Amino acid sequence: MNEKELQKYKKYTKEANIWFGISIIILVIPMIFGISIPESLVALWLFIGTGIAMWGCSSYAKAKGYSRFWGLLSLFVVLLPKKNT
Repeated sequence: MNEKELQKYKKYTKEANIWFGISIIILVIPMIFGISIPESLVALWLFIGTGIAMWGCSSYAKAKGYSRFWGLLSLFVVLLPKKNT
């Protein structure tokens, strides 16, 4: 892996970690601290949190050399091997 590829990998991995962190805050923290979300907004809340987690997965797929489309498969992207380019 040359320097350019390493920088790209680090960039997208960092981006993925940020998006996963945000999704954890959105999805898990309210449950831990007992923050109540109105029932009318629960579906929207879950949709937003899941979308952010999927964007993190797409960044992780990009870091591994795949298309962001693979991020739509969500956590399965972790199982993909890193591409040799």
